[in-house]
Amino acid sequence: MLNTPGGFCYVPSSARIGSKPRYGASGIGREANSGWAAYDLLTTLAENQLRLKQSAILDSVATFERIRSSWRFLAAQYGAAFRVVECVCSDGELRRRRLEVRNRGIPGWPELLWEEAESVGARYEPWQDDRLVLDTIHPLEGNLDALHSYLL
Repeated sequence: MLNTPGGFCYVPSSARIGSKPRYGASGIGREANSGWAAYDLLTTLAENQLRLKQSAILDSVATFERIRSSWRFLAAQYGAAFRVVECVCSDGELRRRRLEVRNRGIPGWPELLWEEAESVGARYEPWQDDRLVLDTIHPLEGNLDALHSYLL
């Protein structure tokens, strides 16, 4: 749903996964903490938008609270609203099937394996913020209506 919110809000959106292939192309792999470097880049992109008094959409699992707290602080620093939208799939089998056939088409970056998704899930620190939770088992149109109401 990353491209859809920006499409109806006219807000640039940045995804953590979109920055990681650039690291790989530069020879920076997981052993060099490219995951954290990607979060740093995503945060920098958001700060650039906020500095220009523009909104930003950050698309990321944001597995750890320390990532989220830096974004919360950044929003407060620039007087911006911090709105969290959490996308989930409450049907585990459907989630797995979707992941196994997904093709994001990101050059130089492999698709996520189920085992990797499970590993992230095991380390995931649940959000404590007020947030909109969208369950992707529901039709896209209904989720987009809820998103629109929440953001605007």
